[in-house]
Amino acid sequence: MTRSSNEGKTSHAIAANLSELKLKKILIDKMERNKLIHRSDQQKTLYKALIDPYETDKVILDTYEDTVTIKRRQDDEDDEEEPSAGSN
Repeated sequence: MTRSSNEGKTSHAIAANLSELKLKKILIDKMERNKLIHRSDQQKTLYKALIDPYETDKVILDTYEDTVTIKRRQDDEDDEEEPSAGSN
C-alpha cells in the first residue's frame, strides 16, 4: 500500500511538472514572438535563465513520461484484476 501511495505521488508530481513545462513553453514562445529577448542584456540573461532549465526539464520529462504512462497502465490492469482475486 505504501508503494502504491508513493507511485501516486510520483505520477502527480510528473503531471504537475508537465503543466509547469507547458506554461514555461507558452512564456518562451511569447518572448520569442515579441522579440523581448533581444532588447537588453538583462532580458537576454532572464531568457537564458528560463530556457536552460526548460530544456533540461523537457528532456527529463520526455524520458520518464513514457515510463510513468506504462506503469500507470500496468497499475490500471492490476486494479481491474484485484476484485476477482479478492473474492475467493
